[in-house]
Amino acid sequence: PPPAASLEGAGAVIHLAGETVSQRWTPSAKRRIRDSRIIGTARLVEAIGSLGQKPSVLVCASATGIYGDRGDETLAEDAAPGSGFLAEVCAEWERAAAAASAFGVRVVYLRLAMVLGREGGALAQMLLPFEWGLGARIATGTQWMSWIHAEDAVSLILFAVAEGRLGGVVNAAA
Repeated sequence: PPPAASLEGAGAVIHLAGETVSQRWTPSAKRRIRDSRIIGTARLVEAIGSLGQKPSVLVCASATGIYGDRGDETLAEDAAPGSGFLAEVCAEWERAAAAASAFGVRVVYLRLAMVLGREGGALAQMLLPFEWGLGARIATGTQWMSWIHAEDAVSLILFAVAEGRLGGVVNAAA
């Protein structure tokens, strides 16, 4: 677990760490994606539990990938998890974070959509083929892609920390 001293006195913990999903999902990549989220979160919660003074809130990233591929179905925070690798990882990730509530810590599961911004990240990776003249429609072109702007994601994280009545699942998507 992270050294408890690094968390001592923190009023809030914001946990966004995890192996990138933007890679080929080989068996070893899937293991890294899963372990970085589930084991990493469990270790963080363990460290929080060892603190004399616990933070009031843990805002833990999750992903809209928890819903799986649901076509045109409208999805809200109370929608059941879908199926598939990413949905299973997200569900386990949220269960690992939920353990912090046993210590009296308010837990917010921030189900982030793809975070886009001009500064880099997913948008930069998606634009590159178009800049090379190789961009094209993917699949039928009618599928949904949830997204959120980086500035909106940061604002939502800060809101989740500040709003003491907020807990549980929050979809972070435009």
